[in-house]
Amino acid sequence: NCQISGGDVEVTTALEITGNFTNLENLVEVLAADNNRHFTVSSGTLTIRYLKLLGGRAENGGSIQLQQNSAATLNVYNSVFTENRNDIVNGVVNQNGKGGAIYSLYDVSGEAKSNTVNVYNSIFYNNGNGTKNGGAIFARTTKFNVQNSNFTNNGPTNNHGGAIKFHSSDGTIIGTSFVGNIASKQGGAIVIMTESNSASSSLNLS
Repeated sequence: NCQISGGDVEVTTALEITGNFTNLENLVEVLAADNNRHFTVSSGTLTIRYLKLLGGRAENGGSIQLQQNSAATLNVYNSVFTENRNDIVNGVVNQNGKGGAIYSLYDVSGEAKSNTVNVYNSIFYNNGNGTKNGGAIFARTTKFNVQNSNFTNNGPTNNHGGAIKFHSSDGTIIGTSFVGNIASKQGGAIVIMTESNSASSSLNLS
């Protein structure tokens, strides 16, 4: 187990990190630096396998942020996200945070959906207490794919999407369970939204 020191890790090219243990109940734990997220992906591809990411604190993306206009990719395999949040950063209360664990926004108003988030066989629990939108994941103008994963007790958010908020994004969710996620307004598990001046949204569930 380890703690990141000094700040978050910025990813600008291909980076793959794999833990030593494959049991989801006994993964290598990576604690974020104080008042920081674990990773900021400004370009390239971040791939993580068999890690438990916890303790992230940042306004947008408590654990991982795919930056705006980055055309970045995040691949998550067999990993756990827990106790990542946006509500208090550096001791200051923040009511506008998005994505308790993961945040991805490519383009605020255009049609481009050039960030990609793929999640496989992973667990998100107890993220985003007090987050505004997306207790576990916030995805805007992003291509999004979740398979065989579990979202439990994320939120409560003070707005939408106890577990996930899709905004002007294209998503697929397969074989995934949602239990006990809470939003104060719409979408205790998932909310899908589109604005008139932004790209359309689509979500396939099975």
